[in-house]
Amino acid sequence: MIVLFIIFLNLEKSNKNIILLSSTLSNKESELIYLDKDFKTTMTTTLNYNGFTEIEKNSSSIELISPYNSYFAHIKDTKTSIMKSRYPSPIFNIRKNDTQLIIYNYDELSDINYYTYELITLHSKGKVRLKGIPISAFIENNLAYIYTRDMSLPNLDEQFSLQILDLHNKNNHKSISVNAPIMVNDIAAFDTKLFLVGMNMSNSDSTVIEFDMLTEQITTFKYLYSGIQFIEKVNDNYLIVFNDSDHTHKWVYYNESFAQSTELDSFQGIVSKVKVDQDFAYYISSISNENFLNRYNLKEKKNLFKKQIPLTVTDFLIN
Repeated sequence: MIVLFIIFLNLEKSNKNIILLSSTLSNKESELIYLDKDFKTTMTTTLNYNGFTEIEKNSSSIELISPYNSYFAHIKDTKTSIMKSRYPSPIFNIRKNDTQLIIYNYDELSDINYYTYELITLHSKGKVRLKGIPISAFIENNLAYIYTRDMSLPNLDEQFSLQILDLHNKNNHKSISVNAPIMVNDIAAFDTKLFLVGMNMSNSDSTVIEFDMLTEQITTFKYLYSGIQFIEKVNDNYLIVFNDSDHTHKWVYYNESFAQSTELDSFQGIVSKVKVDQDFAYYISSISNENFLNRYNLKEKKNLFKKQIPLTVTDFLIN
């Protein structure tokens, strides 16, 4: 299986380069494919390692993780260094400023319901065991917010929780149940609110969970559109993307109270990833057996670029 990633590197305000990462378990080598702002290939380099599934950008390099091989790759300029992970099977690598959270599909007591969390800051390192499958994770104000599912609980509505972990004090941890079986597709924070968007497993409702990080109050919003995938704040509005059952996707603006909506556009294809940078949205769409990389102008409401890419492209970053 081939795994590809896209990274947008902001070298100048109006000139974003793109790097595709192609990595397989069957092939011993991975490739970095460099594209310019018009999606044209400018260079290809080869890495003598494989099995990468996640990518993260820190202040000076690009980081890749390989859960299958339990190692990290650090890429700076044209140089690549490889190091084994501290514990087996890293599945998330999240950075925010000088703080790093690595989540492993591993438990030192061999309990399948527990996962290992490695906490790294400028002044400390530590680890903690948390119960439940990590689905999404986010760092804000030295706190890690991890959405988990504890499948050892018999009641489906009680299995999903938001774990809050202090990255400077691993013993400071709390769990807040969302009281609904929401399978989350995206997590993001804007101002003092954390948003989780996903589908209710009981009735297939598209749902937004709004978590106030100051009061720890949870508010839930439901929508008529099916297939909620993504949320982003654009100026004073929330942009939400839905995948319809008829293989199209909708772009919808909501005001800050989610009381009013404006449908921006509807396109063919199923969206797998969306990233917003200023007035532009970059996203991957799938139509039949083809994948496309798109750049959409949110102000003018039109696609500026559309390029066919391999079916195995799964993620990208804008920097």
